[in-house]
Amino acid sequence: MVGVLWSYGGWQHATFAAAEVRDARRTLPLAMVIGAFVVTLIYLATNVAYLFLLTPAQMAASPRVAADAVGTVLGPRAAP
Repeated sequence: MVGVLWSYGGWQHATFAAAEVRDARRTLPLAMVIGAFVVTLIYLATNVAYLFLLTPAQMAASPRVAADAVGTVLGPRAAP
């Protein structure tokens, strides 16, 4: 568990932000929860988009799922 904490520095930066905001006891936890929720929603929306754009067989065979999904939407010239 210590390795995980050292590899992610976000937990220590929360203390820096706490000194900069008004009413840190209310604002900081709310911002952290909303931020985590937004990141989770973006992650889930991206994966749902992959599922709609590609079949499971295409995803399993692809080394770059995101590039193939973009190629499905914008054509083969758009995907690298």
